[in-house]
Amino acid sequence: MKQFEDTESAHGVSNIRSASHNVLFTVANSNAMNGFGPGAEMSYTPAAWEIIRWVATALLGLLWVVGLIWVIRRVRRHGSGSEAAA
Repeated sequence: MKQFEDTESAHGVSNIRSASHNVLFTVANSNAMNGFGPGAEMSYTPAAWEIIRWVATALLGLLWVVGLIWVIRRVRRHGSGSEAAA
């Protein structure tokens, strides 16, 4: 992300203020604000695909931990394998 180099001068502050105004004006007059009136409270609910992604990530993480524990127990039970090679 590009950083502002001049944030102290009047010209720099004016440009930042103008850019912020333009972004906020665009959002306020877009479809993002349809149905919201003065005093309305906005809330965010995650989409279904986000919840599915979180659950899938948790299940894959749990599967990975279980597999790691299984491998460690199997190696400890059967030894390092050097006896089988001799």
